[in-house]
Amino acid sequence: MRYRTKTSVLLLTSWLLLLAPDARAQWQSLGLSGHQLNKLRIYGSFLYACTTDGLHRLPTAAADTSWNLLAFAGQSVLDMTSIGGPDTLLAAKALSGAPADTVSLFRSTDSGLSWVPFQNGFGAGGHRRARKLLALGGGTVLAVSGRIEKSTDGGLTWRVMTSAGAVNALESSPANPHVVWCGGETVIFAPFILKSTDAGETWKDMNIFAGGDNAVDAIAGHPSQTCRVQG
Repeated sequence: MRYRTKTSVLLLTSWLLLLAPDARAQWQSLGLSGHQLNKLRIYGSFLYACTTDGLHRLPTAAADTSWNLLAFAGQSVLDMTSIGGPDTLLAAKALSGAPADTVSLFRSTDSGLSWVPFQNGFGAGGHRRARKLLALGGGTVLAVSGRIEKSTDGGLTWRVMTSAGAVNALESSPANPHVVWCGGETVIFAPFILKSTDAGETWKDMNIFAGGDNAVDAIAGHPSQTCRVQG
């Protein structure tokens, strides 16, 4: 995933962060070497790195390598999102097997300093692990396990919206948060993209034709509401 500004490019790889002063410069490490990254988020004045061995945080005004282990040491944090301003966060972590763990969602109201379990019925009947999180504003949150579930009260209650196969990507349009895209791979190893224009209530199959044994791995929205897909 690349995030481009007028003067710099930020690259999230599978194991470290790299920064280039401009698009032509060589890349240099931003720290977290040796950590496998699942997701990089920015809320308020902090960068958050979801890694396979914990949640790390970096003040945006601090030195590039000044990361601190914030929570979930030794556990895989899969994703996070802001559900009520930069201080109120929802994080998804992998379920541990020994002892058996049934809680994948946690909430923080102090910018990630402390966390409490916040499952609240998410994944009832199976698929309890949340792998993707996407806040759409106004308390509306989408979460992905083996299906897409939706909350309209900041994660207090959840409803199943659709079973969509293995969802690898979930993004909203920058111009309209009610327009949401998801993509991944079906049970017959074919790529798929679904589009919702009502904040995840209903979904339409976009019927892409990219050949068998492929998957949609990333979706990027453009301010003009065009869509870019990477597989």
